[in-house]
Amino acid sequence: MDRQRQLPGLLMPGSLSRYAQILRFVLRYRRAGIFRQEDASQAAPVVDRPERFVADLERLGPAFIKLGQALSGRPDLVSASYLSALEKIQNDVDAVPVEAIRETIRHELGAEPEQVFLRFDGQPLAAGSLAQVHAVTLRDGTDAAVKVRRPGIEQRIRTDLDILERIAHGFQRHTAMGAPLWRGAVDRRVAQKPAQ
Repeated sequence: MDRQRQLPGLLMPGSLSRYAQILRFVLRYRRAGIFRQEDASQAAPVVDRPERFVADLERLGPAFIKLGQALSGRPDLVSASYLSALEKIQNDVDAVPVEAIRETIRHELGAEPEQVFLRFDGQPLAAGSLAQVHAVTLRDGTDAAVKVRRPGIEQRIRTDLDILERIAHGFQRHTAMGAPLWRGAVDRRVAQKPAQ
């Protein structure tokens, strides 16, 4: 079954406000001059827009922070002012409370951190958008670091990517720029469908 048919007709309960939040973000920056191939005369002339774009990416969370980090390495695609702002995107974010990290370790490893490790430091060495790192001492006395995913991160990213796919699908299907792409995709799908 192709991906378009897998998308449910309705959003999951609780994701409608997230959908609205992401859609507002997409609409706010759709003609912001982020990409090099955009017509600069159509871009909104806001001086601090690149910095606001990065702040909004960070506010939207892990999937968007990763998107910003990926864009920061693409000078061939991203205009210079946005590239400069994106290079500053934070890799270090607020730490998850230690009790949530302890719960993740209990769930994943089936035991308290102190049962798994000789020593577990509740103060993180670093916190990123997807995980944070804690110093531990292994049972054999070796000092090490353990990277623990943020609780619920997989579902949050999955939800955000599904929402982005829905938005892209809608733009592709219902905008002047996307309609030819949509028709082309439908034509290709029909041409590839085996005769019955």
